[in-house]
Formats: sequence, structure tokens, C-alpha cells
Amino acid sequence: MQIGGIAACNFTFVADPKRSITVMAAHATPNFAEAVVLYPSILETMPDLILMDANQKGSLAKKALGGDYGIYPRQDDTITTMKSAFKYRKLYQAFEGTCKLPRKCTADEQGFANLPDEFNTCNLLLNSKKCGDMVSKASEVEWEEAENVCKYASRLCGEYEPDYKREMEQFLQTHPFLKKGDFELKRIRTQLWGDGPTMQDTVPKKAQEDVIIFKSEIKLLSGSVFPGMDNAAFTAEGLKTGYPNKEWPSDHFLVTAALEI
Repeated sequence: MQIGGIAACNFTFVADPKRSITVMAAHATPNFAEAVVLYPSILETMPDLILMDANQKGSLAKKALGGDYGIYPRQDDTITTMKSAFKYRKLYQAFEGTCKLPRKCTADEQGFANLPDEFNTCNLLLNSKKCGDMVSKASEVEWEEAENVCKYASRLCGEYEPDYKREMEQFLQTHPFLKKGDFELKRIRTQLWGDGPTMQDTVPKKAQEDVIIFKSEIKLLSGSVFPGMDNAAFTAEGLKTGYPNKEWPSDHFLVTAALEI
């Protein structure tokens, strides 16, 4: 069976051909609980063992599966995935959305292609009233001939979009010499990206996503997560170069379990 990013295979024991085990491998999208809703036939298999990137905490994946199952890691607070993420993802979307061809920016573009130079900063554009007062979504539909300018400038320069507001505050804290009103819209790429993101521009994102689920009659002998959050070499390198890094080159950790069937 293969459905919704999930495959199941039946394995026969060499030592006892009368016995078999059904193993499911899953990279659930958007997560296992939602995949089960989209593809109810997943539950018809009721596998003995599941090796899964569930894209959610193990307890939620186990609950969606139903039946009598055990799980490793046993606790939801065990981290199995970690990566350094660009702090200003929303702000960078404003660059991508204002290129000559939105989302298809060329290497030399700086963003806000349709914004005249005389309105280059948040204050200049606000004072021009081209985008109204930039305090609500109503401002986003102003100045239609300057496509996408007010849509993204209002989010960047205003304070009504929580994610944009939070990221702009983070950016200004990291760059105390710059005031929000002086933020140069037509140089947004350079201001956010420069020669490339530094460690100051990233934040570690961590979660539990990778789990091993097994029927209750299968005994868990031992388990491990590598490198894990207590690996000194991995975390030291992460502080210098981010995650993943040379100590472990994947954003997903290796989750292993010894089981007795």
C-alpha cells in the first residue's frame, strides 16, 4: 500500500515463514493526524510498526492512529528535528513579492520595483498618503497602479500584522542605528540579507517530528536519539555555524529503537 506519502509493506520472518509483520514508513504531509483525515484508508492496514516523520508530536500521531500502541520517544519534549531559520522570513517575503515578477526575483533586484525613488522609506511613503495611513489591511489595496507596493509596505511599515511587527522589531533591535521610518524599501534585500545571513539573523527551530510507533505486544528494549540536545560537539558547532552542521548534517536526528517481537 502507498498513499499520502505513506507506504506499508508486509515482511515474512525467515526463521518462521508462518509469521509476518506489517511495517509502515511515513513522511506525513501536512502531518499524520491530517493525513489520516484526508486518507482514511491508512488506518485499514493497522501496521505492527511505523517509522515516521509525523510532522507533529508523537502523542498526536499515536492518538490519530488509534488502537493499542507504544511509542518512542516516549515523551513529547524529546527533540528530534532542529534547524537554523532566517529570523526575517516574513520581511523577506515582502522583497520577493515586490520584484518585477513577484516570487521570480533576479540576482540583482532589491525589491519594491514599482515604488518611485522619492517614496523609498517608510516615512516618505506614509507622508505621501499613497498607501493611506498604513494601519490596517485597507491600506493594502491603495495605489493600484503601483502593484503590490501598498500590500507589502503597509505590512512592513505598519503594526497591524503580528508576524511582520515582531520581525521588524527583532530587526531594529539587531540594527539599533536604524529607525523604522528610515527603513529603505527599495533596498530591502540588502538590508535584510547583506552578503548573506549571519548567526545574528537566525534562530534555532526545534520540534519533535520523528517517531517509532509499535503495537503494544512488541517490547521496547532500548532507544536513542542522535545527536540529541545534549551532544556537546553538535551544540558547540551550532552556536558557531548553526543547524544542521558538520557534526550532524541533517535537520532530522537519528531515532533508533531496539524492539523484541
